[in-house]
Amino acid sequence: MKLLRILFIIVGSIILGVGSFRVSEAMVENLNTSYVPERPLPLNTVEEQDESFNADASQDVDKLISHSVKGSGTTSLPVDTDESYIIYEDALYLNTSGEGEWAKVPDDDMLGYARISDYLETISESNIFVSKGYSAVVYGGRGSENISIMKTYDEGISWSVGTISKTATRDLEKGYDDLFIDFSEDQGTGYLAAVRSRSGTEGEALAFRSVNSGVTWDPVSEIDELYVEILSRFELQVEKQDEE
Repeated sequence: MKLLRILFIIVGSIILGVGSFRVSEAMVENLNTSYVPERPLPLNTVEEQDESFNADASQDVDKLISHSVKGSGTTSLPVDTDESYIIYEDALYLNTSGEGEWAKVPDDDMLGYARISDYLETISESNIFVSKGYSAVVYGGRGSENISIMKTYDEGISWSVGTISKTATRDLEKGYDDLFIDFSEDQGTGYLAAVRSRSGTEGEALAFRSVNSGVTWDPVSEIDELYVEILSRFELQVEKQDEE
């Protein structure tokens, strides 16, 4: 009899517990259904932020300060020239040693960066800087590709690549007409100009300066005296509009 009473108590407790759980579950569900946020975030706000970010990202992306590209050092070529560069067998070579040894400029295969092999037809003496122990070439700017500067300190064994943000022309057919690069005697300060003509309008010239041997480049405003100095360095004329 005592055992039967204990069983009744256990079964009753189980039934009571299950019933309480069901009631609590129903109350929570009802609260969740009827809940109205005091300061709800509109769904279109998140969507608009995403769209805005994607739009900015599609226009330009600030790349890494610089990254490295493996080179192959110097080699001898069956050419006879005193030029600082030569295009040989669909590749750009720089006369980094000044003694007839040529360093091949490698392609930068990082996604979103310009490849030198796609710009061989645009390369001229103004794109090249060569001095003892340091050489550089500037190229790029067509389509969505920013201007790139590729440098070597060890005669082509290794290369460092940097870009100038927001210099992509968005024109797949034509980039910049001319690019110019130069460095101070101690190679600590770099100067760069990018010239581009547009149909129906006068040409434009962008100027940049680097104070860390070409790792990063800062734009120079047209109203800055340095702007005129940089363009004059490359013998580029600055047309001043007459004040009315």
